[in-house]
Amino acid sequence: MTFLSAAIFSLGIFHMTNAAKLRCYRGSLDNYLTAPLDKPLTIANSSCIDKALPTVVYTFGYRGRVDGPATTAVLTAYLDTKKRNVILLDWEQEAKSGALGIALGYTLYAVPNAKKVGLELGESLVKLAKTGLNTTMVHLVGHSLGAHIMANAGKRARERGYVVSRITGLDPARALFEGSFAIQSGLDRTCAKFVDIVHSDPGGYGTSSSAGTVDIWPNYAGSGGTQPGCPNGDFEMFSADGKHYGYFLRIP
Repeated sequence: MTFLSAAIFSLGIFHMTNAAKLRCYRGSLDNYLTAPLDKPLTIANSSCIDKALPTVVYTFGYRGRVDGPATTAVLTAYLDTKKRNVILLDWEQEAKSGALGIALGYTLYAVPNAKKVGLELGESLVKLAKTGLNTTMVHLVGHSLGAHIMANAGKRARERGYVVSRITGLDPARALFEGSFAIQSGLDRTCAKFVDIVHSDPGGYGTSSSAGTVDIWPNYAGSGGTQPGCPNGDFEMFSADGKHYGYFLRIP
């Protein structure tokens, strides 16, 4: 760990919380069971988990919300199949920008929190695996900074002897993970048995490197640009970055 990364991680500790939780759905968005991230056994033997079915765990990125449009769309699509256990990693409190604003909040709060939450999720997956959940049927899906959360979860589970079947990264966050100021290791093909990455904003808010087992580049012609229908510099709406879930939901 470099001095810069150690300093950022240390500063981030002051904003770390233990608010992250798992939300396990019972067939619809308004019917779910919640458990603290570090105490997942509440859901292990509940009616929301069928250990014979595959399990998908989704999470959002920086400043994301449990009721945000991307979260709602992805969860609804999975619930509609009625063929998977569906779990949301809710780290909304840890993903906030805090009092320092968007840029500093990301650097000093959200990135350190994301690493902590990811490692805790990995430990939770191990606990669930010990109750009979088959990690070879677990699919982790994360958007932006959430993709790196899933990366850390996959790495931690592997360290404990359990390999996650698949991780999907939807525009993994670029800032502090790629380029001259990279201080964190993010999602790559070693984090799970299969890693697919959707790049709808490469070189912008999302990474531009081919780091997955498979990398998907919608509407990409080898240079920077915006997605169809997205204005340039639309920070608040994350327009090009916000295309990720639409493309993902079209993947068979």
